Amino acid sequence: MRLIADVILLLGAIFCFLGALGLIRMPDIYNRIQAGTKAATLGSIAIILGVGLLYPEWGTKLLCIIG
Repeated sequence: MRLIADVILLLGAIFCFLGALGLIRMPDIYNRIQAGTKAATLGSIAIILGVGLLYPEWGTKLLCIIG
């Protein structure tokens, strides 16, 4: 279970990094907004799910945060 949680955390960190990179690399404001929000949302949810797998007792709190 630890390996799966670590992989999900890593994917979340990669998506957050790509969202930040998209804010820098995109040519206009509308593309920057889309790149930042899509990747950051997916990255944040993946990180929260990874933490939920590592600490199952925090499950209800993490579901409230995702919602």
